[in-house]
Amino acid sequence: DWMPPYMERCEALGQYGWDWKFFLAQPEPWIHQGYRHVEIIPMRLNQFDDLVEETIGVRIRNELIHSGPVAWPRKLLSCYYPCHGAIFKRWCNGYDYWGHTNWDMVFGRLDQWITDDLLLSCDIFGNDPDAINGCFSMYKNVDRINHLFMEYPDWKRVLSYPGPDNMFVFDEACMTHLVRDKHAAGEIRFASDWFM
Repeated sequence: DWMPPYMERCEALGQYGWDWKFFLAQPEPWIHQGYRHVEIIPMRLNQFDDLVEETIGVRIRNELIHSGPVAWPRKLLSCYYPCHGAIFKRWCNGYDYWGHTNWDMVFGRLDQWITDDLLLSCDIFGNDPDAINGCFSMYKNVDRINHLFMEYPDWKRVLSYPGPDNMFVFDEACMTHLVRDKHAAGEIRFASDWFM
């Protein structure tokens, strides 16, 4: 199984200042073995939906679509990546920055690429030249940045769209346009680079 080595790698990055929080529907018992920098938060899909409604006022009722042995949410949860600072506020408390990534990303020494100086120079970092990247982006943990997604026109309609696809690509396309515009207007500081 790939998850134990993945969690161990995340835990090892803790010595360089990185903490990880995973929201899992069915956490495996081996995950809770003394990690200091990896926190597993049990959360089912309906609990996520309730939290989205409670924190940002978007009502969704997601469901799993089954195809053989594989199941995935009808509405891709990555659409909500830029909203995590608002949705998961209580888990972000105490941190200067928060970010999102995907399970298929394995990281080396992030501190050598994402330095304190780099983070201090920006409000949002995207791991894609001049773009927000769903695979890895970081946001300054302040109210203005945590709620920046709400400045996208029709953000509620986009986030409540019940379709089975990611037709809006809110986490990358929509937010990239918004962030570029806000950066060009001098309202936020945005930095990007390709290091993966």
